[in-house]
Amino acid sequence: MSALDDLCAVPFHEAPDAARAAVLRRLADSELYVALAAEPVDERLELLRLPLEGGAEAALACDGEARLAAALDRPVAYAALPGRELARRLAAAGV
Repeated sequence: MSALDDLCAVPFHEAPDAARAAVLRRLADSELYVALAAEPVDERLELLRLPLEGGAEAALACDGEARLAAALDRPVAYAALPGRELARRLAAAGV
């Protein structure tokens, strides 16, 4: 288990406000491994976009590369980014 696991003893949406704030702070300060659609080219990253109901998309990030591969049930190209930078990139991409 990781430090993020320790913070998420209950589902995020069920946690009290203070606990959710602590999780978001830790995510922002943590190195996260985000799934890529392909290997990076010239330092350009193309995030793997996963379809959601209603036409929305999501990206998948974990706190370790092994967890990321396990979540997708296959090896996957990935990039390690601080959570704060990942959030910035996701917002810019509209994901």
